[in-house]
Amino acid sequence: MLTTDILVAYPTSLTSLRSTLGQSNGMTVQHAFPTAANTIQGIVSLPALALGASYSIPVAVYSVNR
Repeated sequence: MLTTDILVAYPTSLTSLRSTLGQSNGMTVQHAFPTAANTIQGIVSLPALALGASYSIPVAVYSVNR
């Protein structure tokens, strides 16, 4: 992965984006940016109540310009 790559990130598990009742918890993966060789920074959206909480979203990241 290079810093010039265009990346897309897709969640690989919907359970991390849903509550125990199966409803969306408002979390979404927005963007993935390469910041250095083999390093990315991800942008996620979270409800205000989730700030400071711990979370884990497994994602698959693909380069679309190779």
